[in-house]
Amino acid sequence: MKSSAIRFLAAVALAMMGVGALLHGMGTVAAQSPEGPPWPVHPHAPPVPVMEDISGCGAGSMCAHVVTGTYALTAVVRGVSGTLTSIRDYHLPTFDQRVLSRSADRVEVSVTSRAVVDTQAEFPLDVAQLPAEILPYLVPTSSEQSNDPDIVALARTLTDGAETEAQAVTAILHWVGANILYDNTFSLPHDASAVLRNRSGICVGFSNLSVAMLRAVGIPARKQRGCILWVLPHGGGGHHWIEVYYPDVGWVASEPMGDVNFISAKYIVGTEWEWCGRPETTIQVTERASGTLLYVLRTPHSDTILPLMRDASVPAWDRHPAQVSPSRLTMMTAVSDTEATASLTVEGTDCYSTAWRISSGAPWLDVSATEGLTRGPVLVRIHVPSLTLGLHAATLTITAPAHSLTSTRSVPVQVWVVKDVKRTYLPVLRRR
Repeated sequence: MKSSAIRFLAAVALAMMGVGALLHGMGTVAAQSPEGPPWPVHPHAPPVPVMEDISGCGAGSMCAHVVTGTYALTAVVRGVSGTLTSIRDYHLPTFDQRVLSRSADRVEVSVTSRAVVDTQAEFPLDVAQLPAEILPYLVPTSSEQSNDPDIVALARTLTDGAETEAQAVTAILHWVGANILYDNTFSLPHDASAVLRNRSGICVGFSNLSVAMLRAVGIPARKQRGCILWVLPHGGGGHHWIEVYYPDVGWVASEPMGDVNFISAKYIVGTEWEWCGRPETTIQVTERASGTLLYVLRTPHSDTILPLMRDASVPAWDRHPAQVSPSRLTMMTAVSDTEATASLTVEGTDCYSTAWRISSGAPWLDVSATEGLTRGPVLVRIHVPSLTLGLHAATLTITAPAHSLTSTRSVPVQVWVVKDVKRTYLPVLRRR
């Protein structure tokens, strides 16, 4: 079996097991009070399953599975009387937790998470326009040192060139997932500066570093905590993740160890979690929806630590696996010319196949290359003698195979054929 296929199967199996943190061999999870010292390691959390054979992983790029749709489940939690009181309703624009019924030793809760963030927020954010109650989430703390020069420098480097907040958030969280190793010894400090220095931490360390890096570039962020369900029927363990503020959406949850701009429905928000993972606590889950994979993108990072991340779709952000620049061609040529030319840059960004193909829908439209690998230039030729005076339109179709999916992109081509190319035509061309 080809190594790319092996890597894909391994990545899919890991995704089925849940959050990308599983690759770090999480056994039990520690947490930190917002103001106090680290909480003790959760004594009841069972070990997380780890794949014994991930042959092929570590040999290529970390992949980003771009997903969309809804993840939803209903969980019935039974435990010691009085221990489940912290499970309450909790609502965000893309995450909804509702208590359906409750007794002293039983809670039925519905969790729904949408893997779509409909944001057009630009980057950098205009801090002066943020609500007053959001500003505290830009301030450095003793555990989220967003003023640490190393954190500031790294965050600025990663977000250089980002035009939207979603792009900046993704760049930072991809870096954290690709470069921070899970601390199975539970012996390292959890604050952001230490996690960056050691390149290792537990869940609260991942969250502290992510929050600090986001705040360092003016993006409001905060930690959240609760129970993550990775082993049933006895649950998982206490866990930390983060929430990021988008001015045009609100707070959006992310998992710095695997999921960007969404979390799965296997997260139960709760300020206390001693019930989570206890032998006497049982959890029955009914899954109602599991989202949809759009495509798998290559990232700039190696998959040595984490083969894949999952990113929520952002409709306003064109992440199509076939990237083409420019997105349309408009040319003017004289009828006496034999040929007119223009150039495209085509890049296949699918993680498991970088090949792309380009085809023309018109006999007078030709390209210098019909297929290629990774990033490459394509010369577009117009056979002018085949055309009459006036406007002619055609389409170039770029296809990027993506394992089980195939992505296509259309590039409109417009050609003005005139008697003679003069400057008087240029304003007309610009207006189009």
